[in-house]
Amino acid sequence: IWDADAIREQAYTDNVVGIIIQQIERLPADSREAIQHMACLGHDASLDKLAVALDWPRLDVATAMRECERQSLVFRTGDVYRFPHDRVQAASYALIPERQRAATHLAIGRRLAQDQEPEQLKAQAFELVDQFNRAWQLVHSPEERVRLAHLNALAGALAKDTADYSAAIRYLEAASAFLSDDGRQHQPALAFTIEITPAECGFRRG
Repeated sequence: IWDADAIREQAYTDNVVGIIIQQIERLPADSREAIQHMACLGHDASLDKLAVALDWPRLDVATAMRECERQSLVFRTGDVYRFPHDRVQAASYALIPERQRAATHLAIGRRLAQDQEPEQLKAQAFELVDQFNRAWQLVHSPEERVRLAHLNALAGALAKDTADYSAAIRYLEAASAFLSDDGRQHQPALAFTIEITPAECGFRRG
């Protein structure tokens, strides 16, 4: 009798991590790309979300991930893939060339946000800003920067409502970074929110 979940949660030693990296490097190119995108999304990801992040058909994603499953680099429950340990996720992410990471996050963020209704954006606000804020230096369009300032302000408001004031301040600082001086002139309500909300959070935090 054994507890498979408890076994998977055991710490991985450095030499095991090295073996995992070698495993990932030997994966077919499509499997390697799929698991790297999954690492960008977090500890787990649904098949549908991974398909959007990669901009691949669901069948191609499932086929690519099958080799990752076979080597126990991910586990699948229903339509959700998850890493067996955060060190496997870290190893998968580390194999993305550093110069490509920001661009990868930006592409994922844009695909996840595409054609989303306001309520859907609200439900995914934290996940989306996590992608976009890792690539802020690549966003040059004034219109997109204003949208991302709004999205970070939304995430900040949601974090404030749950009393996570440190996170709220962090999101509002990101919103401020996205909003240029010109953007502040054209978006006075947003600019005011970006300034007042961190002050409220700081006051409540003492």
